[in-house]
Amino acid sequence: QPNHPFGYLLEDQARWWKVYCAACEIKSGMVEAWKRNREPEDDVYLMLADKVIDTAEAQLVKSDTAEMRVYAGIGWNLKARIYLLRGENRNVARASIASRAEMLRALQLDPQMSDATTILGIYNYYVDALSPFVKLLRIFMGIPGGDKAIGVKQMEAGMNQGGFLSVDARFILARVLRQ
Repeated sequence: QPNHPFGYLLEDQARWWKVYCAACEIKSGMVEAWKRNREPEDDVYLMLADKVIDTAEAQLVKSDTAEMRVYAGIGWNLKARIYLLRGENRNVARASIASRAEMLRALQLDPQMSDATTILGIYNYYVDALSPFVKLLRIFMGIPGGDKAIGVKQMEAGMNQGGFLSVDARFILARVLRQ
């Protein structure tokens, strides 16, 4: 189904875990993907994320559904992941804000959409975990705030409700609780 985002999303998810695992290293007794330079395969990864977003938006033109909002939001979230790994903070902020907006709209359309809850939980946790200086900049840049405690609850809900991102939610929640 070339006009549906799911296939592109699956391929990009597989690429993400390959990138993540290749970037992992041990520091301070923890295995983590700390930072990574831009690599040639990033272009394909970002192209697939754009394809997820574009195909979801094409479907949204026909009908505004929570499912397609979630696909678009996940596409933006995939972009934020690679930008974060590369230390491109402005791009992370732009992609995260776009993903958050899609998830909020998805929850307006379907309050039970667990994948939207998961992504919002990730956003809420990480935005609240920023350093005080960056939080101050966030206000001037117009980046919406978050709350760690709410983020953890949202990730737990997403993890337990069995959506597409339940495994991602479990992994990210374990990582943030470890840190």
